[in-house]
Amino acid sequence: MGRWGHRLFQSDNDADIAVEIIDEIVGESDLPDSAFGLDTEHENQILEQVRQKLDAGTGETLLERSLEGAQTKDPEDFLERKKYRPIALSAILMMAGAKISDEHVGRLRAIALHSPGPESYVLPLAGDNYFRGPDKKQYLAALDHYRQGLPCDFHKPTCHACGEVGCDLGRELLKCGGCRNRRAAAWFCDKDCQKRLWKIHKTICGDGMLGPGTLNV
Repeated sequence: MGRWGHRLFQSDNDADIAVEIIDEIVGESDLPDSAFGLDTEHENQILEQVRQKLDAGTGETLLERSLEGAQTKDPEDFLERKKYRPIALSAILMMAGAKISDEHVGRLRAIALHSPGPESYVLPLAGDNYFRGPDKKQYLAALDHYRQGLPCDFHKPTCHACGEVGCDLGRELLKCGGCRNRRAAAWFCDKDCQKRLWKIHKTICGDGMLGPGTLNV
């Protein structure tokens, strides 16, 4: 499994689950797995179809079913995709500006808080099928700020230390001057956030190669 960035939907696992969910909402789409998270123009076209379907009230039903499925143990689900599915689904709902009830927000936050969130590279089968640290913070910050009807853009830079985006802060984020990988570069709210994460970030700062001899970031 590959990963090309630190945000949501910037890994093969995220993209696969996203396309499965979109196909479930709108029927079989023509969105290839590789497009979600990379081909934003095509992605936006599909999300418009998702919005139209969700206006009919299917979002909350799908989310409840997904949350219930995440609590069911499945010995064949060795990658634990069912546990991550509510996260991916709710992120798509936020991207579409769809309704998420306060009850569901609370349950989603609990799942996210108790999910792994390694800050650096790990082998896919050893725990890289959930969050990395930055996208876990990004997701939690998005839940805190989300308002129905206002689509959330998960492709914008988010602070690697706290997960905030520039529009919520009212100012532009600062890109780490040492990161040379455009997709995997670290961004920060300010120097305080950068200093707070520097002990971790300095081990991966540079080209974005988070594991010796690997192309994953």
